[in-house]
Amino acid sequence: MMDVSEDRPFGALLRAHRVGAGLSQEELAERSQLSQRTISDLERGVTTAPYRDTIVLLADALALVESDRTALEESVHRARASSTTVREPDGSPVDPLLITKLAIPSARGALVPRRRLMERLHLGLQGPLTVLSAPAGSCKTTLLSAWRASSEGSELPLGWVSLDETDNDPTRFWRYVFTALDRAAPGVGAAALARLRHAEAGSMEAVLGALVNALAAYEGDIVLVLDDYHVIDAEPIHWMLAFLVEHLPPSLHLVLATRADPPMPLARLRAKGEVTELRARDLRFSVEETTAFLDTVMRLSLSPDEVAALETRTEGWIAGLQLAGLSLQGRSSDEATAFVAAFTGSHRYIVDYLLDEVLLRQPEHVQRFLLHTCILERLSAPLCAAVLEGDDPPAERIGASQKVLEGLERNNVFLIAMDDERRWYRYHYLFADAMRQRQTGNLTIPDAAVLHRRAGTWFERQGLLNLAIGHALAGGWHDKAAELIKQAAPALLARGEAGTIGTWLRALPDTTMRAQPQLAILYAWLLIDMRDHSGVERYLQYAQVALEDHNPLDQDEFTAHLLFRSDLQQEGIPSEEPGDTGNIRAMIWSARSIVSAIHGDASQAIPQAHAALDALDATDMRSRSLAMIGLGLAHLSQGAVSRAAETFREVAVANQGPIYRLIVVLAAVGEACALRLAGALGQARGTYERAIEWSSTLAQPSLLEGSLYTGLADIL
Repeated sequence: MMDVSEDRPFGALLRAHRVGAGLSQEELAERSQLSQRTISDLERGVTTAPYRDTIVLLADALALVESDRTALEESVHRARASSTTVREPDGSPVDPLLITKLAIPSARGALVPRRRLMERLHLGLQGPLTVLSAPAGSCKTTLLSAWRASSEGSELPLGWVSLDETDNDPTRFWRYVFTALDRAAPGVGAAALARLRHAEAGSMEAVLGALVNALAAYEGDIVLVLDDYHVIDAEPIHWMLAFLVEHLPPSLHLVLATRADPPMPLARLRAKGEVTELRARDLRFSVEETTAFLDTVMRLSLSPDEVAALETRTEGWIAGLQLAGLSLQGRSSDEATAFVAAFTGSHRYIVDYLLDEVLLRQPEHVQRFLLHTCILERLSAPLCAAVLEGDDPPAERIGASQKVLEGLERNNVFLIAMDDERRWYRYHYLFADAMRQRQTGNLTIPDAAVLHRRAGTWFERQGLLNLAIGHALAGGWHDKAAELIKQAAPALLARGEAGTIGTWLRALPDTTMRAQPQLAILYAWLLIDMRDHSGVERYLQYAQVALEDHNPLDQDEFTAHLLFRSDLQQEGIPSEEPGDTGNIRAMIWSARSIVSAIHGDASQAIPQAHAALDALDATDMRSRSLAMIGLGLAHLSQGAVSRAAETFREVAVANQGPIYRLIVVLAAVGEACALRLAGALGQARGTYERAIEWSSTLAQPSLLEGSLYTGLADIL
């Protein structure tokens, strides 16, 4: 055992043990079955938190005793605690893997200088908005990361979000945006993020107002990059981003990298000189840049005529040039000339033709690796090994996967590092899409569904349920997806990400929903919350039939926060489990009562609400209150304003306490509305004022209480 300080970084400990064993970096790499670059990066601190399997390989190669192994592992835990866990400004932990969505992609070492584009980018940051709109393979991300690494770009605080399809949930989208801004300029996103947790669907302007106010008080400039914005198709996100652009303070500069123009008033912004645009024609390589790329990056020696031919036939499209360069590597001069002469076609045909050339020219083990892992949006050595080998791959397979990833990046085979430590990567989207279309007779590749299931299992074991659910759905593993959704739903509802749950549930087939009454009821309540009442009865019927045909549901799986509106979760109301099957039936009748009342069908709503109340235990005040709100709405729709006011008043009185404040607010608004319809404006005013006075005693008022003030203003 060596006398080394346990507080030293991993790299320093590793180097001390290697020197003590009399080994060079190359010798340690050979013993541990890792690359020499990996050893060098670890010792220099480029990589500070290697995987446990890497630690095991190194410890075995160095023949370390148990105490030294423990010291190495603890140094990694310290590094990860300080650098790999994303936390929101208030300290709330976020899924640690998703730090890759906020990481600024590293600039490649060998790049073609593009001074003209760098200058346009830098000048564009004097205005509020810069848009990079160009097809896949135009190197928008590469250009931005290179600008960030330049002397001009490195001086500015920069927040970066790499978007994907899961970010179409508005709450999720803005949570990443606010967190990215706060990481760039600590304190800027904290107020908006705090408001976001208590916001309802119509109150995003107030949340963004908090952000704008914080940015207006910030001294200096901040850049926010939203990469791959084309994956966003949620209209509420587009509307609110346009609102933000319209009200941007001078300190914030927004950059959108996208394959399609964002749905914003670009024409008006152009007329006002408030948008800088870089498009496909701007990003294309010139003949000079093509020459530099093929010579410096791809290390090819081509004649000027051959370079010009490739530039013409690819129209300066960078992905096409890279594919051509990979295909030309290793060819003789005569073979290269023949290849260039035969090279033609549109982008789509170039990809089809060259991918076969590039893929089939790789060693067989690399082909197998590529065709297995192209289903992944993010890649790491342990994940890739699991997809290749199935459950519990041996340590040597993880080390082999790391070597392949490093080799692909080193050889520019369309692999992009997502963090500075080279632990997480992604394929270029175009390359991954094309690989998924490939069929090869020489290699036996499992069906994509099998690969997705392996990936889902790995993510589940890491506690990354959102990513596990995505792969389970993609692999048609619907029963597993349903199980994982039930586990993930409480945390998502607590963060207001009901849209994400709704997206998952819509992806499940009817057969699964019919067999999962918990999820059927959850989806029905989500539809009510989203003001989409057309499908509520269908899912309530699924739940009711399952309830009648099967034994009562397991209470551990069926918690109250899977039944109630996401608003209740944001209000911090604690979860309670239904006491028996009667309570489950009651929630079905409560949902029906509220929908009937909203549609003005009091003849249905009133008996439905009474049916819910009859099935509920008298001590279950929250569930009874929801049913009574349905009853009050039914009385309102019937014109029985006195009964409505009395019902809402009973709810308010029974729920006087901070944990039920949402119910109190809803009851106060309902009672005041009934009194107003009765012509009792003075009493309605008193109801609003008493509710406002009560809410003012709470430590953290809810944005929903704004409805009390707007109601009072209407009365006045």
